[in-house]
Amino acid sequence: MEWELEPKFPIQAAMLQKNLRRYLATLEFSGSRLGWGFKGRVLDYGCGYPVFVRMLRDAGFAADGYEPYAEQNHHEVAAGLDIAANYFTALPANAQFDAVTMVDVIEHLSILRPTMTDVLSRIRPGGYLVVSTPNGLRLSQWLAFVRRKTAHPVAIEKFLQTDNNYVYHQREFTRAELEKTMRHYGLKVVASICVDTVPPREDLNKYHELLGQPKSPSHWRTQARDFLQRRLPPDWQNNLLLLARKPEATP
Repeated sequence: MEWELEPKFPIQAAMLQKNLRRYLATLEFSGSRLGWGFKGRVLDYGCGYPVFVRMLRDAGFAADGYEPYAEQNHHEVAAGLDIAANYFTALPANAQFDAVTMVDVIEHLSILRPTMTDVLSRIRPGGYLVVSTPNGLRLSQWLAFVRRKTAHPVAIEKFLQTDNNYVYHQREFTRAELEKTMRHYGLKVVASICVDTVPPREDLNKYHELLGQPKSPSHWRTQARDFLQRRLPPDWQNNLLLLARKPEATP
């Protein structure tokens, strides 16, 4: 299966290419763990541009997208993907789903409780939560901390310039921390893995170019870091994937 965006969405198309390996890994993880014939309703929570919703639907999942902060361009992309009817900025208070996905969401939350409480209320008893998020133990982040360059997932220069909590990462997790977070909210961890989803450098540079940002350096240090990243043990790979289950309702 292939996913593309119309030429009138150049930034979103570049974003898709930058994130494609992560989306495909999350889709494969969801399908293999929930089952490709999963018949329940799925909600992609905090989906932003609903590309992953389209991918879920193309793979046979009955998926809807929820983005409370959607703007006009988000709705235009949803329409371009032919899923405007499955894209929501609000949900009924009692709406529940058989599975909820959170792709690149949890790391943007400065406070977890309000969002996680709402997410849990959207999962029916016995239902599932799939989380995809960057690994805080990935090589580039670990090196930045060890070198005392930053203790935050985002460079301080970027962090100081925003007034939007959802633009940059607020807190990243190791695999053990993410599992502990799920248990804290009463979920049972079914499976978790770390995978390599580093995008090709040409896709990353195309995205930065469209946003008017500097390209990623291609000098030997960066090449060496990327080479090492892909050969590190599993717990050091750059993307975390986790499946957790909500307990069945008590009698």
